[in-house]
Amino acid sequence: HAATALATVWFGANDGADASLNPRQHVPIDEYKTNLTQIVERIRQRCERVIVLSPPPIHEASYRTVFVEPRQGKGAPLDRSLAVSQSYAVAAGEVAAAT
Repeated sequence: HAATALATVWFGANDGADASLNPRQHVPIDEYKTNLTQIVERIRQRCERVIVLSPPPIHEASYRTVFVEPRQGKGAPLDRSLAVSQSYAVAAGEVAAAT
């Protein structure tokens, strides 16, 4: 059985959803980092090279127009933000650097 040469891990886009507006998808950032660390460590048991991809930035205006307003109406609050997605991206980078 050949070893896996490279694995990519990409989590965090939904984890950073607002806890009060989207509790089903939200994962607190400390728990996100712990989970991501465990995932990377488990993959490393079978694959030496693991690339951790950060969650993408949220373009709030587009997210509002395409996803929020068609489902919840004009003026509905956003359950995601650029600032929060950035904090999850930083956390993913910290995990990547530490594992």
